[in-house]
Amino acid sequence: PSKRQYIHYLSSPIINSEECNSTKHYNGMITEDKICAGYKESENECYSDEGAPLMCFSNASESWELQGILSHPENCGSSPHPATYSSIDLKLRSWITNTIGKEAFIRNL
Repeated sequence: PSKRQYIHYLSSPIINSEECNSTKHYNGMITEDKICAGYKESENECYSDEGAPLMCFSNASESWELQGILSHPENCGSSPHPATYSSIDLKLRSWITNTIGKEAFIRNL
């Protein structure tokens, strides 16, 4: 079987908005509806990963929750910049949960 048949994961740190918008990274171009994560060299998101989920563990629900969708990966592990994710607001998260079912949405990984 090819490795594309399996789901892969990457542990990426969330980068705060101030750092992400610094002159070191995106120089003010990242809007409030974006989340920055990653930028460990050789462990970065790649172009074929666009649309991948950004899952964060919630202590309140004791489960993984969708927080964003990868919208702009940076150079497949060779970039010093974090990838950007489109943030998933509560209204969209509720629609996804109702559409595919809660069990499929927040299952423990």
